Amino acid sequence: MSVVVIDSGELEKLVTRAVERGVTAALKASQPAAFLTIKEAAAESGYTEHALRSLIARETLPASRTANGRVRIERKALEAFMRGERA
Repeated sequence: MSVVVIDSGELEKLVTRAVERGVTAALKASQPAAFLTIKEAAAESGYTEHALRSLIARETLPASRTANGRVRIERKALEAFMRGERA
């Protein structure tokens, strides 16, 4: 077994970096997703998935597609729609 010796300044840097990474990860996890699936948007809005797909098809509610073709709704657009605003 080998022993690694580091000075207190280096130890402080390592601890600070670890704490910053943990805080950053916790903040990211606590923030709501910027884009929602149809299912998530339905749960948050109270609209059915079918109703949301119809709104998207009529271009009343903006949405985009991922590289694999899945529909995503921007949270801000959904919130604006629910307030009666056009996004």
